[in-house]
Amino acid sequence: METQLPYPPARPRSLFMRLNASRRLVRGLLSLAIGCLAMFVCPAFCSQAWCQETVADEETSQIDLLIEDADARDFHVPESLTMRLRILALDPFEPTQIQYKYGGWGSPGERIYGHFWKPDPPPVAQAKPAEVDLDDLLDSPTTAKKPAGDKPLTDSLKRPEIANPQGRKYVEKPPLFQLREWTEQTPLSNFVTGGATAPRFLQVFGGDGGEIVGQTDTGERNFVGAARNFQVEFEFYYQGKLLKQFVIHAPDAPIAPLVIPYHELTGTVEPTDPAFLDNLVPLETYVRRRADMAEAQPWSAGPKPTLFAMVSNLGGYAPTHRLGSRHADPAIVTQEARILRAMGINGFQGAPGFFVRQAMRQEGAAAPFHRADDDHAPGYPVPRWTSAASPPNSGCPYAPGVEAAKQAAAVEAVAGMRAKSGFDMIYDVTVDEIGSVYDMTEEGKAHMGTCPHCRRGFQEYVQSMGLTAADFGAADISQVTPLVVSRKGAAPQGEVSKGDAMRAYWTLRFNCHASAQLFAPMRAAARAENANKRQAVDQGDTTSATARQPWMYPGAMRGNTFLMGGHSLDFFNWYRTADNAFVYETSNRDPRVWSWDSYLCDVGRTVIAQPDMGQELFAVYVKPHRGAPMQRALSAVSRGARYINWYTYGPSYAKGDMWGHRPEIMAQVAQTNRLIAAAEEVLYDSKWSQPARIAVVKPRASELWMTLSGGAPVWTASWENAKWVYAALTHAHLPVDPIDQVMIRDQDLSQYRVIYLNGPALERAAAQKLADWVAGGGVLVTMGYGLSRDEYNQPLEFLQPVLGLSKRTEPEMWHSTRTYGATSLQTYDDASRLGERPTPATASVKSAGTDGAEATGFELTVGREVLHPAAGTEVLSRYGDGGVAATRHPHGQGEVIVLGYFAGLEYAVPLMHDRFDMQRDFDPLRRRAVVAPAVARAQPVVDASEPTIEGVLLKNTTTGKQAITLMNWAYGVTAVRVIQSEQSRQERPVVSHLPARNVKVVVRGAGAVQRVRSLALEQTFAVEPGSDGESFQFTLHELREGDILLLE
Repeated sequence: METQLPYPPARPRSLFMRLNASRRLVRGLLSLAIGCLAMFVCPAFCSQAWCQETVADEETSQIDLLIEDADARDFHVPESLTMRLRILALDPFEPTQIQYKYGGWGSPGERIYGHFWKPDPPPVAQAKPAEVDLDDLLDSPTTAKKPAGDKPLTDSLKRPEIANPQGRKYVEKPPLFQLREWTEQTPLSNFVTGGATAPRFLQVFGGDGGEIVGQTDTGERNFVGAARNFQVEFEFYYQGKLLKQFVIHAPDAPIAPLVIPYHELTGTVEPTDPAFLDNLVPLETYVRRRADMAEAQPWSAGPKPTLFAMVSNLGGYAPTHRLGSRHADPAIVTQEARILRAMGINGFQGAPGFFVRQAMRQEGAAAPFHRADDDHAPGYPVPRWTSAASPPNSGCPYAPGVEAAKQAAAVEAVAGMRAKSGFDMIYDVTVDEIGSVYDMTEEGKAHMGTCPHCRRGFQEYVQSMGLTAADFGAADISQVTPLVVSRKGAAPQGEVSKGDAMRAYWTLRFNCHASAQLFAPMRAAARAENANKRQAVDQGDTTSATARQPWMYPGAMRGNTFLMGGHSLDFFNWYRTADNAFVYETSNRDPRVWSWDSYLCDVGRTVIAQPDMGQELFAVYVKPHRGAPMQRALSAVSRGARYINWYTYGPSYAKGDMWGHRPEIMAQVAQTNRLIAAAEEVLYDSKWSQPARIAVVKPRASELWMTLSGGAPVWTASWENAKWVYAALTHAHLPVDPIDQVMIRDQDLSQYRVIYLNGPALERAAAQKLADWVAGGGVLVTMGYGLSRDEYNQPLEFLQPVLGLSKRTEPEMWHSTRTYGATSLQTYDDASRLGERPTPATASVKSAGTDGAEATGFELTVGREVLHPAAGTEVLSRYGDGGVAATRHPHGQGEVIVLGYFAGLEYAVPLMHDRFDMQRDFDPLRRRAVVAPAVARAQPVVDASEPTIEGVLLKNTTTGKQAITLMNWAYGVTAVRVIQSEQSRQERPVVSHLPARNVKVVVRGAGAVQRVRSLALEQTFAVEPGSDGESFQFTLHELREGDILLLE
């Protein structure tokens, strides 16, 4: 119930997005020559694929555009703006404290909480209240003690403190309220500090919050005993006059949530203004209005995915007032589900149990969400060591009893997934952003070298790899033990013998194996269940329990560490042992590297296709608020992903690191889902129409020696170089397969014409296989000290004749290269310089052409190896001082090309500044230095006129229908945002997406095609056949973030 006193009629305003002109004045300079003010900007709810932050025309915008912001803290809450409240109903009722909380417990902001008081001054407290922890505080009717580390109670809510003889202070006992007994008038300023740029969500609670008793049949915590039918009346006053009143009814637990729009009280806006008053509402009203608004948006119309799983979270509800509960009203859940459904979401993560059960039965508002459920399986089946608890054998993967625990975890995981029959599929997360099992021990990774159980496990492991005691220089295998390494995996300093180098390498390999093998029984159990279901379905069975149970995909959720500084758990070897799902989350924040997600998606595509891996699900957690949501999702589905978790919707009152409060992102998610839905009969269960002819390798041996070296400059530069080699190849529109050294060693490489080996170290067996492959006609490309060392960091001398080099010398490193860490790319400046600045002649390459063509050359930044060609080796380019920079050497029917510099990194250097433009800064000459060997031997399948446009040609494995996905990864700095306050002035670049115009697309190998239909532009385009008889071309007048083209 909501009652509002007579005031001027409310102006229509969006709850989604608002910009108060008195708070944020937006000004721009359209040109330095003109030097005049441009216009004011008021972002509205976006119905296009992208909400630009700037207003300049994309054809003429310059970075001299300035956007000035007033201080976001510029808001005021009058002390005369107050509220009081009373409990109207509570079942069962007992006199109770009335408390409040805001923030923390998984939602944004500090944890703020406290008590309401009676109007009459309470008596002075004389006794010390009992000491309790925070959980007890939220349920206790007797204490107001607050633990250290949280926000103190504000003065008007905190009663006088009494000092005892020892000088300690205690807060008096809060009062107990009867039904219909009013609290005192409390200023609303007590509930907010700092800036307010969005509504604040306050929860008022009292009575018995119940307790946790085990779990429900669907796996969530089982709260029992909470009071119900909680009704609270609120009254709001300004300058002593009643402004507004409403009643909040919480049927399932005694917690009443409301929304206070502090952010509207800016400039001259008073509490009587409809901007504030209309939006001071119960949470259910706020969410219902959001749902109405979402369903009214253009992006809510159109198809919604039914085959692809599109999942997001739905938090906030719990039948308690404890901890992270934000409300206990099923009606709010229903309204939030309307918003999710408007965006095309068809599955859950963390939804309330009652709503999950409705989805399983396909009932009511939950019915459309039965496609998938994102749940939790048992994690590592070993106890964790903490400073407070140290169970025996904590974290040890080979301790007695672990084998039985592994099997028990598999049984538990399968039973939990089977209990959710009614969902089509279950992704069961074992460990979120998984790390090594040894991180659960007291010693960390050093545990491997000190634990007798793990020593025996290590010995069995190296023997399974074909190694003997003699290989380690030992007389007996019992003498072969893991090297004691630090928590980060760095090796001991100083000279390291070959035997110790072997132990170090295999210790880090063992770390991954020891962790992965703990999940092998769970993977086997899930695959067996899926095989039984598949057999039942193939036989036409639709009613048996086996046929109706969900597809089961347990597995770890991986961070995208492959794209950052690496990880102790390899992205290839892990899946040779563990998991039935390849899953990672997108976390990179720098727009210049968002396209790297295609690299990791290509890893996923390669992994799920391998017979010794064969994960049955490829899924990606796309964080749309981290940028490029459409491109990242299209990249994933273009590589076999069937499950997208849009992580995390929120809601904003329940979850941190969320996006549900940002309308422009909601529009992007909805439009992406709508695009995919319109094409999913082609895209779902599709594969690349043409196999990749180029492979890239970032060897595990190089990654481990980067770790063991402590991040030495040549190793980190090589690691980052590999990512930009991939980027350069995709900018040349060449399909690429990432493979690892095991695949090189054990598999047929004949499909590949060119292999790029990016790293100094490679296992000898794989190096020999590469040499044989080159002799059979392949082209091998390496650079930046590549292929100089083996897996034990010993010289790969036998490979030098294959490379066409007489010797190898350590590179000269001019800058240290920082491995990417999810935030921003480094800039090569004086802070990263190593030693003296090189001379211009030293730091340049005269000819970048690796096919003998003349080129003007370019300056180098990172470092170089001066090559020493052997007889019969062709010199392709030289440094400015005459040293050899690139060579080509024939070997058998193939050849090897060696670049002495880090050509991938040098390709990226012009982009590494704070005014970047990805349509401008990628130099074709530098790109040619990387891709020329590949371009000479392979053709693009989808070739676009802009390098930053990626295209994939897909063919449905059942129907043969084809589609093209296009992703435009171009971003640039289009303005500078000036944040001005009385104390400071800050300038921040504004990054915007850069649409492409008049995009020419050439497609090869698709067969006879008459026209293509653009789902984003909603237009059909005729195609022009190519002169080669195997290709066709067409032109799109515009490509924004992405598009799907259906071939007809």
